Amino acid sequence: MSLKTRLDPRSEDNNRFMIKNEEGFILATIKILGDRGNTLEIDTDIGLHISKPNGWDSKPPQAGG
Repeated sequence: MSLKTRLDPRSEDNNRFMIKNEEGFILATIKILGDRGNTLEIDTDIGLHISKPNGWDSKPPQAGG
């Protein structure tokens, strides 16, 4: 699936979107912060994580390795 959408930080009805599974469970919420629309806030459910192509990952490293 591909998504292209605009987010408007001034609008409570259009400043975020959710990623849901087939059952409608919210896996992640992506919200735009600030008034210029250049910062995103991403919240996921416990056990999920976010990764970027540059190697950054929100999952804490496992102990011992």
